[in-house]
Amino acid sequence: MSSDNTIAILITSGPEYRVAHIQAMERLRNDDRSMNEEVVKNLFSKSNILHQEIDVFREAQEIYDGIMEDKFCPIVEYGITIHNFEKQNFPN
Repeated sequence: MSSDNTIAILITSGPEYRVAHIQAMERLRNDDRSMNEEVVKNLFSKSNILHQEIDVFREAQEIYDGIMEDKFCPIVEYGITIHNFEKQNFPN
């Protein structure tokens, strides 16, 4: 059984970074590879806005470690992934 999940790091203009545990990461992009703004906003709107890469990777690692400590289902199928939309603003 596939868990189809990842700890996703989103990069938008600024740069601003956001981190979230998500499923079906392919939904982040439209067919033309542009940002699917509705999905991105839904998945990352509650994430902290970070500006330092060290803080981004620390937060991603903390989320990952928390999942891996779970006795029931310690799976992060795609590990930590980076999704770069650096030329786009985070959707309003």
